[in-house]
Amino acid sequence: MNTLTILLVAGCFLSPLSMLAQQAPAPPLAKQTSVSSHSNGRVQTADSLFEAGKFEQAATAYLDAIFDDQLALSKDYKASLYAKRSRCFVALKLDSIALDDASMVIGLQPNAETFYERANIYVRLRLLVLAMKDIESALSLMPDNPWYYLLRGSISFQRGEMREACADIGMARLLGLSVPEDIASATCKTLGIPIEELPQSTGASVKEQSAFKAASTGIASEAVQSLISQTNNLNTTYYKFFIQAGIGSSTAMLSRFFYDVGRGTVFSGSLGYGLSREFTLWCGAVRSAFPYTYASERSQLAGSPGPPYGEVVSWAGVVGGQYSAVVSNKVDVQLSIGLGYRSIRYPIDAPIVMTNGSIRRANLGVAESSGLLTQTIFGVEWRFLKQLAFVAQGGLDLAFSRYNFLTIQRIDREDTHQFLNISAGLRLYLFEQDQ
Repeated sequence: MNTLTILLVAGCFLSPLSMLAQQAPAPPLAKQTSVSSHSNGRVQTADSLFEAGKFEQAATAYLDAIFDDQLALSKDYKASLYAKRSRCFVALKLDSIALDDASMVIGLQPNAETFYERANIYVRLRLLVLAMKDIESALSLMPDNPWYYLLRGSISFQRGEMREACADIGMARLLGLSVPEDIASATCKTLGIPIEELPQSTGASVKEQSAFKAASTGIASEAVQSLISQTNNLNTTYYKFFIQAGIGSSTAMLSRFFYDVGRGTVFSGSLGYGLSREFTLWCGAVRSAFPYTYASERSQLAGSPGPPYGEVVSWAGVVGGQYSAVVSNKVDVQLSIGLGYRSIRYPIDAPIVMTNGSIRRANLGVAESSGLLTQTIFGVEWRFLKQLAFVAQGGLDLAFSRYNFLTIQRIDREDTHQFLNISAGLRLYLFEQDQ
């Protein structure tokens, strides 16, 4: 088994996500076509470059060999060189060029391995209909290859065809392939087929294989649909902790306070502890800062109010719980409810010139106050990397803290304030756990 084979096979099972990744699992490659009497220095050099991982130079060397006027290449041997060059471009992640070379091979010499490799390329390009057509062709030429069944099961899964995916995973196991149990379990057990009932031995008869396929296709469609919306690792794992940081905007609502401050800036940080894929406990801290404009008494000011008279600053500590509902492979919607304590400080030293020439001091009533805080937050999470997500949130805070302002006529007192918050941030997940 050559170095490329070892890397491809190891990459398949280093993570249970291999079934759903855009790079589908790859079987051991067939031995390369021998050079025979057409051997020349270019092909030997290209093979050496390929083995050394110098894929760009190897691709150029293979092309030189293909168009060498001194070689009368047979159709089979020319196809083998295009196949090697295609694998160079796969390694370089140039799938569109690799696709052209794989198609050239199939045009010259159709074979199961190249159909399989082209199906992998189509999967990465999200062309699942074409991928399914190619893997079906590969299976028609080599019906006992477990890797081909595993790839077809992966394509079926991505198309939402869970019964077919379960059947093909069972067939791959039946033919001796060691499919990770979390993949087989998540795909089949949820459909009502326990993992222990999936066949694992080799040498099963066609009758036994057909019996398993029949057992996996009579499942209720409701159970099938439950697997269509999945996040990392087919929802068989979750993360023990998350760390989140965010920034946003906040507006005071429905109170006297609303008229005396401008739109505020919010900074937040939180730490979450996962109980399951859906439920998380969290705690966090929030800092808000509002420009103090004294707008409720603007008619009493001398001239334009000018810049804000300092800032109203608040700090809050909150604990709560979050429920996540899966929307797609990478998107969740989330609802969080929290309870905390809030402390707020008002500016008191800013001089304010009134129309009668007198000087007032901002907020002679109360310099600081504190009280209970409740939060209701709705959010959307986009997991753009396995452990890193972008989170957008909107929420309503209700704060029970005194706002005591000395107006021209009297002291106004309010004990509750509402805040509408909009923020965005990043969330990092840590310590993956089995569900």
